[in-house]
Amino acid sequence: MSETFSFSNNTTMDPAKIRFLQKIESEIPNLKNEEILPFFLAVQKKAQTDNIQFTGEETNQLIHAFRDHASPTEQQELDLLLQLIQLQSRSS
Repeated sequence: MSETFSFSNNTTMDPAKIRFLQKIESEIPNLKNEEILPFFLAVQKKAQTDNIQFTGEETNQLIHAFRDHASPTEQQELDLLLQLIQLQSRSS
């Protein structure tokens, strides 16, 4: 698992968000490479449904955690997604 992806010790983050991220963190290593991107998209949708919003840095860490376990093709797709998110945040 990515060294940068551990929100467990974050005392400033909303406890509901920490629990949400811990669940994701525990599931990532159990996924097959081809399941990473669909799982990431499902996580994003679940976060929206639960009204959980991530800061830019949290999103970056989350994508990198998924990227560490993804296939090369999915890594490229996640890199593109990260670029799109960064562009969107700059224009907001």
